[in-house]
Amino acid sequence: MRGYVLAEVLIVLTILSVIVIVSYPRVLNTLQQFEENRYQEFVNNVKVAAKVYIEKNEEEYNLENPEDTVIITIGDLVEAGVYNETTKNPKTQEPADLYDEILVRVTANYVKEYTYPFDE
Repeated sequence: MRGYVLAEVLIVLTILSVIVIVSYPRVLNTLQQFEENRYQEFVNNVKVAAKVYIEKNEEEYNLENPEDTVIITIGDLVEAGVYNETTKNPKTQEPADLYDEILVRVTANYVKEYTYPFDE
């Protein structure tokens, strides 16, 4: 039985250390990109729920002309049943605040634009 020499173990550890040092920034960048993608998906889900809500309540909000705007809240979406109040924000790991606002604006091309998060 022959064991490993201390020098062989140190060489293997050195090689593994170099691999970790080289790959760590890429792994960190990949994790950050994953978190950003999850947050964008969360934002898109809020916008889709807002779109469904506005379409269901089109007569109430009357958004037809350019520059027509309305501000709705996550609470409005939850109350209408188009958004789940327990959905967590990936950045905070907390459910979305029911008072978070979504700006709905009609553009010059008569397209409804949804802005979330919206802070005045």
